[in-house]
Amino acid sequence: MWSVRGCLWLVLLTFCLAGCSEPPALRTNSWRFVVVGDLHLSATRTTVANQLVAAMRRDDPSLVLITGDLVEGGSLTADQIQGQLDTFLDVMAPLTGDGIPVYPVRGNREAGMTDGVRLWNAAFSGIAALPANGPEGETGLTYAVARHNALFIGMDAYVNRRRVNQAWLDGQLAANVRPHVFVFAHPAAFKSSHADILDDYPDDRNALWRSLSAAGARLYFCGHDHFFDLTRIDNGDGEPDDDVFQVVTGTGGAWIVSSFDFDGPNDPYTPVPLLHGAEFGYLLVEISGQGERDRDVTLTWKMRVTDPLSGAVSFEPVHRFNYRALQR
Repeated sequence: MWSVRGCLWLVLLTFCLAGCSEPPALRTNSWRFVVVGDLHLSATRTTVANQLVAAMRRDDPSLVLITGDLVEGGSLTADQIQGQLDTFLDVMAPLTGDGIPVYPVRGNREAGMTDGVRLWNAAFSGIAALPANGPEGETGLTYAVARHNALFIGMDAYVNRRRVNQAWLDGQLAANVRPHVFVFAHPAAFKSSHADILDDYPDDRNALWRSLSAAGARLYFCGHDHFFDLTRIDNGDGEPDDDVFQVVTGTGGAWIVSSFDFDGPNDPYTPVPLLHGAEFGYLLVEISGQGERDRDVTLTWKMRVTDPLSGAVSFEPVHRFNYRALQR
């Protein structure tokens, strides 16, 4: 007998497999996806995440990316940690029940758990399993998903702490024929608040950034910092159209942080901050255009707003940004 949650995640798995098998030149017209991270769910912290999920459903996304720190974690027993991960699955159930796949990567909260990999794989197993196409030793942690005219790559940064599997990523990027590439992980690549990020190993970080730019990727989604931030990482070549944007989306329910500063080891890049928001919310990304390779991308950050009289919560578009994917 399937549980209710099991049936919902069966819909998710079927939908994922269908998405991965689509031809790369499929005409998409307009479609959208959602990005958010740092939900920090626990038995007593679900309110904001439930509000987010309700709003996301109204946007009818093709998929949802979660940039780590799904749960609060901490010094808990295995049963308590498993309970928090189960809470995540339950909170996401309205989305997966609509046939909207949800793709998470681990954050430091999940990676810091005692026996964390086993607990993660136990939660995301069976009909709830994440794609198993990642590198050896990172099954269910690092993976790629093709959807419409885009390739999504979720990167674990904790098997090899604060580094990603560059060799595997290079192979995925080299084989890609879709016009859009979106990479997501938990830690930022360029410091905006937390210091324990990919710039702990600047040479490896720079190799990652060069590979994204060379492959035509324009967005790197991350969390860890509890705010929204869109920053263009200027590579110094005088051609902003090939610069990659770092997009921090840590606004899913953890405490909000207001201060930020790009004072890490940035060389040879220069961060150029564009948009910033210190409130709960999520990022809606829409792909559109004319022709089968639709290259127009619109980012809309939707901030949580509470009516002071009724207490009603809504998510309003506050920041919007557009770009066009490079012709490949």
